[in-house]
Amino acid sequence: MALRAQGLSKPIRFGGVAISRLEKRCVLRSVMLARQRLGIVMMIVFMPANGPFWRMAIDALDIGMEFSDSAFFAYSILLFIIGGILTFTPKTKFG
Repeated sequence: MALRAQGLSKPIRFGGVAISRLEKRCVLRSVMLARQRLGIVMMIVFMPANGPFWRMAIDALDIGMEFSDSAFFAYSILLFIIGGILTFTPKTKFG
């Protein structure tokens, strides 16, 4: 997780009188969740334009997966959409 510091300027008041300005350093965590990172990776890897690359890799590794062109395209689109759902759904709180 990448941490970054952000400066905040806030007046200090003692007895209702503003004495000076204080700059605080706050450490903010990266707001990207692990599922969002997984979703982005899935969207890049299973992009429909990468279909020929996957076919070539499967043939080169002699993996016995026999898909028709339309089934392979449908699986690629399905995994791409699942990646998009993982990436763009908001964080939910249960309870």
